[in-house]
Amino acid sequence: MLDKHIAVVKDWPSTHTKIGTKEKVPSEIAYTPEGIQWGSSIAPKIERHMWTKLSLETSQVGEAAKILHELSLNDHGPTKQAVDIVADYLAQVKDHLVKNLDQRYGKELWRTLPITLVITVPAVWSDAAKDRTIHAVRTAGFNATKLPQLKRTVITTEPEAAAIHTIQSLRGSVTDHQFAIGDGFIVCDMGGGTVDLISYRVAKLDPTILEESTIGIGDQCGGSFVDRGFLRWLERRLGTADFIKIAGERSEDLPRTSLSSKLGRMVQDFVMEAKSGFSGDEHNFLRLPAPLSAIIDDEARGICDGEIELTS
Repeated sequence: MLDKHIAVVKDWPSTHTKIGTKEKVPSEIAYTPEGIQWGSSIAPKIERHMWTKLSLETSQVGEAAKILHELSLNDHGPTKQAVDIVADYLAQVKDHLVKNLDQRYGKELWRTLPITLVITVPAVWSDAAKDRTIHAVRTAGFNATKLPQLKRTVITTEPEAAAIHTIQSLRGSVTDHQFAIGDGFIVCDMGGGTVDLISYRVAKLDPTILEESTIGIGDQCGGSFVDRGFLRWLERRLGTADFIKIAGERSEDLPRTSLSSKLGRMVQDFVMEAKSGFSGDEHNFLRLPAPLSAIIDDEARGICDGEIELTS
């Protein structure tokens, strides 16, 4: 019988103590004199490449265009192409994955098993962007040379993968009978940098086969944009004068590739403590950095004992 258990990597390297058991790791990479830093191991104030996946599309607009412009203004300029940056990041993911598999299943056992690699891309990805994605994946070491047991590589869209997983997770449950061939449904796949909206029709259930009912649409938005929204909210709540004390400038002028150490740490706390666990009606408190930690309790601004309150 096929084992449908899915083992999820949750031990990503991090400088933040609250990321040790998270299922996701930020798609960020920094090139420093000491070497590559990636994911949650990047110190808050270090300039990094982020949302680079968006640059795999030829038409670079929105946040992708702004990030590329920021990087072009630094002393060194964008010395690497987007596909190479993505490959460098995925190489770090691959090395960590191999270590994880070695520890979980033993170095010899899992290397004897055939591997199918599934690559997911946004629903609106062009063929050219898909080709660049595959090139980055193979350059990163997900290839027959570095992984001789790799037998098959499949590319699919992110919302289709999410839809199939959802249907499979419902099989055998009380809602299983509600799915029938011909049923239609809409998937909204909200990621970090992109959001896709697409509708499907169930063509077959065993195995699950879906057909697109309409052409998918998407845009550059998602979880990372919530972080930018948090910065704007923080400036409004603190007031511009106090916000600049920890940020150095207005929220609208802050770069997308790096933040001050104090503000970067607050964003990390926001993501780990408030954003990731939000379900609609929580109250969270974030520790304010110096000198704001010494602000006298201010009920109007939600400041108490050196912390600021976040409400829905």
